[in-house]
Amino acid sequence: MTEPGDRVLEAAAGDTVVMAADVPRRVTTEGGFAAVVAAAAGGRVYNPDGVGDGCAMGPEGTDRIVPPWAA
Repeated sequence: MTEPGDRVLEAAAGDTVVMAADVPRRVTTEGGFAAVVAAAAGGRVYNPDGVGDGCAMGPEGTDRIVPPWAA
């Protein structure tokens, strides 16, 4: 779901997407998805508004975690 003013980017197989650090984002897919993730050692992810979205792999509340997709 997007909110007014949200930017939506559609990427296809073979595309490269670079996302800035410390910027809220959401990645969704209607099919399979694979990613190569690069981050500084010790990097953490968090929910900017402190509200989890129920994703078992993401942080809850104000937790900052090393995400399983970058560990």
